[in-house]
Amino acid sequence: MMPKLATALMMLFAALIAVFGARSQKLSDIDWRDRGHVALVVATTAAAVAAYRPLGFLLTMTLLVFALLVIVERRNALVAAAYSIGVTLFAYWLFGKALKSPLERGILWF
Repeated sequence: MMPKLATALMMLFAALIAVFGARSQKLSDIDWRDRGHVALVVATTAAAVAAYRPLGFLLTMTLLVFALLVIVERRNALVAAAYSIGVTLFAYWLFGKALKSPLERGILWF
């Protein structure tokens, strides 16, 4: 069921991009003043991708959300820690338990 749903949604969104893509802003017209912010997000995400297998889902996603909030968005570290733990535990329950998706265990083994 889920692979068919994912495939159907990907086809739908690809068709929408093909139909409405010509109406979007040209790449040369985009304001690139925020490129430093974008570079931080890409670098943080690349580090999380590299750490996913050894650290596992729980630890990697918690660190990713925490780093994005504290380093990139400059939020309060205590609030960011609570939020990142909560979001990661909810995602773990949703995907790992409710949807039974295989998630990388890493060093925590659960």
